[in-house]
Amino acid sequence: MNQEAAVRLTVFKMKPNDAMPSLGDLSIVRGEQVVLQIDTTSPHLLSAAGSAVWDHIPRDRMEQLLAALETAFAAAPVSGYAAVVNVPTQLVFVAVWPWAQDAGRLAPNATQ
Repeated sequence: MNQEAAVRLTVFKMKPNDAMPSLGDLSIVRGEQVVLQIDTTSPHLLSAAGSAVWDHIPRDRMEQLLAALETAFAAAPVSGYAAVVNVPTQLVFVAVWPWAQDAGRLAPNATQ
């Protein structure tokens, strides 16, 4: 897989009473819930995710969350999707590569 392939990172905040989302439910995420949506490349994915959390995560949870993101985003998955749901902070991180099926607005280069 090409390390320079575009990846769309979408970070959004769940409402406390929402059920845990699945990829099928992401289309109902409202604009005000989106913290960050950016097209980047695989090597820059972790730093983009880290920049999204800086203002939304208590410092004592930062290292743990970044470790989880590093594990999830270490290699581009065959499915084209990788996600991390951080329940304590209510943040959801979804990375989508160009070969993901039915990605819609989560696809790289799709209209944001």
